[in-house]
Amino acid sequence: VSKKDGRVRVCVDCTPANEVTKDFDWHLPRLQDVRYRTQGKSWFARIDLEDAFFRIGVPARSRQLTAFTVGGQTYKFRRMPLGLKTAPAVFQRFMDHGLSEFADAIWYIDDILITATSGQNSAEGNALHSE
Repeated sequence: VSKKDGRVRVCVDCTPANEVTKDFDWHLPRLQDVRYRTQGKSWFARIDLEDAFFRIGVPARSRQLTAFTVGGQTYKFRRMPLGLKTAPAVFQRFMDHGLSEFADAIWYIDDILITATSGQNSAEGNALHSE
């Protein structure tokens, strides 16, 4: 599938892999929690992590589950593709552990919302942006 910037997004039907993959129990943020954490905030900045799922590696022993064939050639993902049923929870866990020190940041999978009472002095936002 073509992206807006002209690059190509590889789309694969992960149904066979999903049928044999165990669920990964990690909860995504609830809307009520996001609303609570944004109360009293008047400044918001959003960061969308580009190709976020591809930042997570697929263990060698699991790569066969991601195999697909194009033009008679078989390929396996080394990075986590979109469509794996565990991908959102795995990435959310990665973000939960990596960003837990930022009290004024809220993240949902690959989107980060930086909140502050003033846009002038958002130290956490500056720290997040520079990392």
